[in-house]
Amino acid sequence: MVNDYCFSWFNVDNYDRYASMSLEDWHWQLQIRTIMHDLIKYAPGLKFCFEENLINGIKSGFVERGSYRCLSFSEAFTQRDAKLSESSVESITSLQLWKIFKREFVDNELVEACKHGESFWHKGDCNRELAKLANRPHAINRRELLKRRKYSQFEISVDLNAPDKVLIKDFRLWLESMRKTIKPKDRYTSKVTEIDTEELKNWVKFKCIPYLDLKFMWLYGGNDEDDFKGQMIQNLLFPDDPMNGYDPCDRARKSTKDWANRIIETNVAQIIERQLRSSTTK
Repeated sequence: MVNDYCFSWFNVDNYDRYASMSLEDWHWQLQIRTIMHDLIKYAPGLKFCFEENLINGIKSGFVERGSYRCLSFSEAFTQRDAKLSESSVESITSLQLWKIFKREFVDNELVEACKHGESFWHKGDCNRELAKLANRPHAINRRELLKRRKYSQFEISVDLNAPDKVLIKDFRLWLESMRKTIKPKDRYTSKVTEIDTEELKNWVKFKCIPYLDLKFMWLYGGNDEDDFKGQMIQNLLFPDDPMNGYDPCDRARKSTKDWANRIIETNVAQIIERQLRSSTTK
């Protein structure tokens, strides 16, 4: 149950600076929150890796830039859905493959399915559901079964002995098939190349960062994500709402959860990073 004590530290006025913040600062604030949310969600047992000044930054509404050197933080970082590479095409190293295995094949249904698929030819007893799961592209299993929907890089097999024309044709067919299978439901897809001023204004209007900080501290306190809801959350974010959150015309209040979650669960920080990098090379 959400109560006053949980968020006694919170002051929505601390976020006024976001209305005039630079794109560089937006990138840092989103990047550090994406990392922290990923860690608290996918590796909750490693929350000790958050330094006190980092937590205090979240409570203040603005995380100052810093290295935040911490061995446990570095170790935990490998467990989040980080990109394998900045390049769109690159060979996967043995270390990267090993990290994928350690992160994604840990006591789950996929492990059982793969063990069944490996032993099927010897036993001759086929479980159709497990066999189907084991032989489905791992990129699909990662998103659907393991809930790694933010992961945008997929493993494929390439025969370098095949002619270029064949490779190009086959890759195009694979790409079309995969994109039809994985239909992006997020606002921020690969087609979005930059975040404009209007988008930033909407994030401020919808109180996206304050919502994310409330949610992070709720999870950091060991609470269940499903219980993060209620009238109190709305009142904290929109204290000036005369209807206490019940105005049916207030689209900003209704949209806060969806907008904030999309920011964290998709690649918005990476979009801004590429945008900043592109602007410096022009």
